[in-house]
Amino acid sequence: MAKADMDRCKDLISQYFPSQKDLSKCLLNGSLKKEDIDVIPDLTLGDREILEKAVKAKYGPVEDAVLHARLSALDLASCLAEWSNNGQNEVLVDYESLSDVENPVNLHMHHHEELPSRSAQEVRAYNSILGEVGDSDSRAVKMRGWYDMCIRRLENNTCTSNTTVEPLVLGNLVSQIQNAKSVRFFGGSSLRILRQFLDRGVGNRVRCHLQVGTCDISANRFSDQFNIALNQQAAKIVLSRHAEFAEFTVVPSHTVQSIEYSALGLKHAGGQCMEKRILGFNCHQEPVKIVTNQVSIEGQYSDKFFSMPDLTSILCALVPGNMGAKQGHIKIDEQESGTLLFVPSHEGIPMFDLDGVRQLDMSHVKDIFHSLTKGEVLL
Repeated sequence: MAKADMDRCKDLISQYFPSQKDLSKCLLNGSLKKEDIDVIPDLTLGDREILEKAVKAKYGPVEDAVLHARLSALDLASCLAEWSNNGQNEVLVDYESLSDVENPVNLHMHHHEELPSRSAQEVRAYNSILGEVGDSDSRAVKMRGWYDMCIRRLENNTCTSNTTVEPLVLGNLVSQIQNAKSVRFFGGSSLRILRQFLDRGVGNRVRCHLQVGTCDISANRFSDQFNIALNQQAAKIVLSRHAEFAEFTVVPSHTVQSIEYSALGLKHAGGQCMEKRILGFNCHQEPVKIVTNQVSIEGQYSDKFFSMPDLTSILCALVPGNMGAKQGHIKIDEQESGTLLFVPSHEGIPMFDLDGVRQLDMSHVKDIFHSLTKGEVLL
């Protein structure tokens, strides 16, 4: 959804649905009902289409989700190859989990993280398909062809020749866990696979570090914190059985949102892969401007700082001394609505706790990543 359309949609929500006080939250959740929009008499066709973006979109075919997951995995493989100088890497894609995901985000508002990693030709082809006038089925067929084209280009990329991308086979992964000397799991998504580890009896071999949960319901954009909402039942099981893992720590929302990183420092550490993601997700730049080098961190965002929740949760586990987070504990309080709330406690699940915003400048970011390359981590 383009920024101009988003702004217009918010104006329309404010005009016709004044009870919706948080316009961004209304859009993100898809809180409006189509039948309520249908009875508005004086909407133009264009405004009606824009306002309907605030109705939560239905899921498409699972085959389309598989295509998107495949492309995203290949993009990750490209970054891993770049960061490791084409070293040995393995990417496993859990396609089976797609049928269990309950995405709380209105798909009309979902960030298209795949676009900043495309070529200029691919982005223009994507925009051309979206701009076509015609039935949605025809556009869907062309979009699947676009995904196939992008996937083929990456599969033929010799720069990632030592990085494999394969479907996750749970039995094979369980065998690897059983035979490994040490296993660490860093999570920032659904807890489904951890529930599967418990079911397969290998939870006690896995040290888990999760970016999950919240201590403040009012800060939630959804009925549950995002990573819990993706599969609430799996989250309930895993959190209630946390003691069955070899180690289990959580980094809740207030901590991961408290640390901001220098944009220049992040680019220094992560190169173009990181820069493209920052420009797209954090800076909301149009993909065509990113892929044609019309915008850059040095040019427009050299003095900016951004939060990186998943990165913060990993660094809190590996180099806690550099992050300034203190270790505390939480207990789970299930609200009447079913929401899982983290409550600070003297016992329970270990968590990394941090209050107040802390900004890490470029030199500090460099020092943190240098300590990782030197092996100065808690193993």
